[in-house]
Amino acid sequence: MELINFSVVIPTFGREKLVYRLLESLQSARKNYQGEVEILVIDSSNDSASKDIASSCQEFDSRFFKGEQSVRWKRNFGVSQARFPIIFFIDSDCRVDNNIFQEHASIYQEKSKYPKLGGVFGVTHFEGDRSFLWKIIEQTSFLDVFSFAEHYPYVEWAIGNNISYYKQVFEQVGCFDESFPFRLGGDDLELGLRISKAGYLIKTNPKAITFHSRVTWNSWKSLLERASRWGRMEYFVCKKHSFLLRRDLPRQEPLFLLLLLFSIIIALILQNAFLVLLPFAWAILAYLLRFGFDFIAGDRKNFIFNVFAQIPSITYQVNCMTEFIRHGRWDILYKHMIFSNYQMMGEWPREVRRLWASFLSLVLVFFLGKIII
Repeated sequence: MELINFSVVIPTFGREKLVYRLLESLQSARKNYQGEVEILVIDSSNDSASKDIASSCQEFDSRFFKGEQSVRWKRNFGVSQARFPIIFFIDSDCRVDNNIFQEHASIYQEKSKYPKLGGVFGVTHFEGDRSFLWKIIEQTSFLDVFSFAEHYPYVEWAIGNNISYYKQVFEQVGCFDESFPFRLGGDDLELGLRISKAGYLIKTNPKAITFHSRVTWNSWKSLLERASRWGRMEYFVCKKHSFLLRRDLPRQEPLFLLLLLFSIIIALILQNAFLVLLPFAWAILAYLLRFGFDFIAGDRKNFIFNVFAQIPSITYQVNCMTEFIRHGRWDILYKHMIFSNYQMMGEWPREVRRLWASFLSLVLVFFLGKIII
């Protein structure tokens, strides 16, 4: 059977200890694999951290490069320096299972079974302290993609961790888009969409496993920064792939914006400043009713965590809506980024509860407004 050779591309910035742990696990996996594996680390750390990372690279026979801050640039540069036909991407705060290369290679070796294969996507498990904040994160949708390979035989897009692509396919579709704002986020999803649109398959393998440290997620600052960045990046992804935006039930954030604008106009006409407070009263009531509906219909054991999970979720939605409106795209008020009908079906029960909560709270606020007037 043909041996598959891998070029591993790792963008780094700080995290010296985690990088050492990753390289150690890659070295072990490399020794456990018959094919050739080269490791390329592209770093933009400060001098002290960069020196430590370079030393780790020397210890584990890895190629070290200094690069720009942009993670997209680092990944593209790493691919340009790669010697082998399969590119394996992994993040610096992860480590790999000993059989990672065998599992990715097992798919590439079945060329007759997957003639339009473009890449292979594995599973990422999280490890480390499962704090109160982490239990909140588990109630968001932010972690779903890490387990896609356990649920779907193929995916249309993937993250930049535990994903491998044919170098030829990667370069054919244009690599990671470096024109996006921010130094990371959304580009891995967008690359996967281009690969899928070009007619290639991204096959999943649940036996290809990496382990992600919870340390780099386990703070409110880190979580909300991710939610803000991902929310804003939704605009730029949808701008390139307009088919993703589909009509959907109205969400509470755009409804709040519309109510606020309407209440300001009425308050100016009637010269009653108290009316401006009604949208805020509506938002509070809507979320209280929604939590009540979720409690009745959902997992009561995780109810408190689900309540707190609305903070990063709202942060995401507000930043998404803000970025669309900033670019003159008001259709975000009645559209939503939807990848498939399965996603819509999965979200439908929750969205119906959310809509009922919005409607009932609107009725209550309407009567409150009549009292004020």
